[in-house]
Amino acid sequence: MFSVKENQFARDGTEKSVPFYIVEVPDWVNVIALTDKSEVVLIEQYRQGIEEMIIEIPSGVIDKGEDPRSAAKRELLEETGYEATEWKLLATTQPNPALHNNRVHHFLATGARRVSEPELDENESLQTVVKGLEDTEQLIDNGTIAQSMVVAAFYYFNRLNRKNEDFTR
Repeated sequence: MFSVKENQFARDGTEKSVPFYIVEVPDWVNVIALTDKSEVVLIEQYRQGIEEMIIEIPSGVIDKGEDPRSAAKRELLEETGYEATEWKLLATTQPNPALHNNRVHHFLATGARRVSEPELDENESLQTVVKGLEDTEQLIDNGTIAQSMVVAAFYYFNRLNRKNEDFTR
């Protein structure tokens, strides 16, 4: 799923180079999915890196040859059993350009409704959690939602929402 590449780095004006390691990772997607009742479809899952259960939005890796929107639709359905009627790319960001070479595509999906049971990968263990849109800001403020790419997605969502675009219809 990822590889590590060694680059040589030399500052301008110096002849000495030092090794620098890049983690080559496929691009990711994440989805703020809103129901017609202005509820956000979230997931709670165990994350090995911090050895904790956390609350996030549906997300995942873009498969080779897959476009970001298709990956976002697939991940939402697989992880939560929800589909959405309208999709908008909120932004594309770089999760950690010091070490990673990938990007994250943040999507807004409106008109979300549950159509099936989740179809989880063998390495996934998660629960779908639905919260009111107004609750998400508090969940971010109190650290319940702390994953940086999720916080970034809500930043772009809130920024566009302040511009009087109605995403909650």
